Amino acid sequence: MRTLLVCYDLINATEDQYHALHQAISLIGIAERVQLSVWTVQTSKSVVQVRDILKLHIRQRDRLFVCEFSAYASINTPPGAVTQIARAFGLPKMPLSPKLPSLNQPINPLRRKI
Repeated sequence: MRTLLVCYDLINATEDQYHALHQAISLIGIAERVQLSVWTVQTSKSVVQVRDILKLHIRQRDRLFVCEFSAYASINTPPGAVTQIARAFGLPKMPLSPKLPSLNQPINPLRRKI
């Protein structure tokens, strides 16, 4: 089993279109919603297979992104999603320093300042 990240933007979609896509995501494997348009899915399917299944519910102007996890860090992520992600890594999530940079400052210290 692999854990995939599924992200989408449905442009001016109806509620029925959202419902159909959510149903399709749920049928792929064990799905947990992380954010409104972001899901984790545990499945035996490849990223290409998942993309091809979900593209049946995506119109030409919509967007779909599917990837397999290699690393993660999170804040305020739903517990079910964190559990699923942690299982995929076999590691606890990366701790976040309690002191965040001030506004407009990069969180990643390796990122160049503009």
